[in-house]
Amino acid sequence: NYDCDKPGYHGLLKAVCNVTGIWSVHGGCAEVTCGPPPRDIPHAEPLVEPGRSGENVSTGIVVRYQCSQMYNGTPTATCGDDGMYVKEGRCKRECGPPPLVPHASPDFENSYAMGGWYEGMRSPYRCNPGYEGFVTALCGQDGNFSVAGLCKPVSCGSPPPLPGATPRMHDVTKQNFTFGATVHYDCDKPKFKGNLETVCNISGGWVVHGSCVEVTCSAPPQKISHATPIMPGPNVTAGTVVRYQCDHTFKGTPTATCGYDSAYIIQGRCRKECRPPPIV
Repeated sequence: NYDCDKPGYHGLLKAVCNVTGIWSVHGGCAEVTCGPPPRDIPHAEPLVEPGRSGENVSTGIVVRYQCSQMYNGTPTATCGDDGMYVKEGRCKRECGPPPLVPHASPDFENSYAMGGWYEGMRSPYRCNPGYEGFVTALCGQDGNFSVAGLCKPVSCGSPPPLPGATPRMHDVTKQNFTFGATVHYDCDKPKFKGNLETVCNISGGWVVHGSCVEVTCSAPPQKISHATPIMPGPNVTAGTVVRYQCDHTFKGTPTATCGYDSAYIIQGRCRKECRPPPIV
C-alpha cells in the first residue's frame, strides 16, 4: 500500500506481487486540483494565462484578481489541499478626493493617499483659524464620503467690563459672542470721552481697540488778577475746583472749575484792601 504525497496528491494506490513475480499496480495518486478560479469575488476578474481560463488549478497555487474600474484591492484565491479555494481580500470602492467642509481643510499625509481614496479610508480635517471642532470624512461602500462633525466659530464669552465705559445694549443682547463679533462701548459721560470697542479674535479672546479717557483741563488759567492758583495735583480732571491765593493786600476766594468741555469756569476775584477810612 502506498500513501499519496500530501499535500498535492490524493487517492488509493497499491502494488500486488502476482503469480509471475511481477508487481501489479492498482489505483493511483491524482494531483489535487480546484477547478477554474471562482468568479464570485465582487468587482474582480481572475488573472490567468491566455488559453488557461477553463483549466484546473493545482493545490497551493495562488490566483490573483484584477479589480474593476473605480475599485481598489488585491483579492486572491488559493487552491487548498481539499480541492477548495480559500479566498482572501476584496475590491473596495474608490472615492474621489475628500469633500469640501465649511470652515475646515483636509489634514493628512500625502503618502497616506498616494494610491487614491477607497472604502474604509478616513480623512481628518483641521478647523480654520477662528473655528474649533472635530471633523472627519469616511469613504463608504457607495463611493461617497460621509462627513461627521463640524467646525463652529470660537466663542469669547461675555464682553469684558472696561473702566469709564458701558457696552451698548443692542450689542450685548446677542448673548452669543463668537469669532469676529464686535461690541461697541459708550464712554461714561460727562466725565469720560473717546471711542472704544472690543473684537472677539481667533483664539477666543477679546481685543480692545480705542479707549475712554477722563476729561481733563490744561494748567489753571493765570488771568485772574492778583491771584496764584493752588494746584490740586498733576492733572486737573473735569469737576475739579482750583482755588486761588490772593496777593498781599488783596482779598477774595476766586476759583476756576474744570468743565466737561475741558474749559475752565472762573468765579470770583481778588479785591484790593483799603486802609481804615480817613478822618474827615
